[in-house]
Amino acid sequence: MTTAVITRPTFKIGSKGQGVASIQKALQNAGFSPGRIDSDFGSKTDTAVRNFQKAHNLKVDGIVGKDTWALLQKYSTPTQVPNYTVQPGDSLWKIAQKYKISTDTLQKANPNINANNLQIGTKIVIPNARVAKPYTNNAPVSPSGNSNDEKVWNFFKAKGFLDGATAGIMGNLKQESGIDPTKKQFRGGPGRGIAQWEKGGRWDQLVRYARSQGRSEWALDTQLGFLWYELNGGDSTTKAILKRYGGIEGLKKMGIEDAVKAFQISFERAGKPDYPSRFRYAYDFYKRFAGRSGFGRAGV
Repeated sequence: MTTAVITRPTFKIGSKGQGVASIQKALQNAGFSPGRIDSDFGSKTDTAVRNFQKAHNLKVDGIVGKDTWALLQKYSTPTQVPNYTVQPGDSLWKIAQKYKISTDTLQKANPNINANNLQIGTKIVIPNARVAKPYTNNAPVSPSGNSNDEKVWNFFKAKGFLDGATAGIMGNLKQESGIDPTKKQFRGGPGRGIAQWEKGGRWDQLVRYARSQGRSEWALDTQLGFLWYELNGGDSTTKAILKRYGGIEGLKKMGIEDAVKAFQISFERAGKPDYPSRFRYAYDFYKRFAGRSGFGRAGV
């Protein structure tokens, strides 16, 4: 049995028609206003497409081709994009940090707000919405090991990751939390757990996942189970970006520095990633664990 491949035309400035209207609606839903939905790919739609591409780490050319279509279709309905209500003491920077996006992306998604005078109670569109899928076949595991570091290493090795890829992922987790599942972001920030999932966003999904499994959200095995769920499509943005690296199978085969970058860009999406520190931690893990338990020293 064969499945027909759906192809879409390429759209850019000057394009017109229902396809353009679909693009404009998706951009609007994603928080990147193209102006009036008029089926005419004009300068405002071009700007919205470029901002969308930049926010999703795509080639910024204003052209809606295969890769941009693949992400835009996830915003086909407005229910997929969350809103945030401005609270006392909020600033645009604080809200951006909460959702791990740049203030520039947030401002462009909300062109009518005054960044220097946010009004309490104002609804702000949060771009880069992620749509979760059911928590099927993603039960927490109990990795073996005498320390959190060893348990996380064994977890990824058991999933088929090469030593270099495992070290690269762990370099990211070390930078984020010290691989401490009880870690909370300093100064009251929203980050939680080994990957510093943001409270009010992906952390809330983790809590729901934990409850569905009858586990504590602060347990290492719960967080590893949720991390694996997100890598396998539970977080649509991670899946879409990771696809550019060959998906999860491509990640498994990477060397240290490639894995650091791929995991950071697709999964962590930190505003200021500090790659030198992530590389340093990754190489330290590789020196400590590579080749242990019968696993080969592949993927440096």
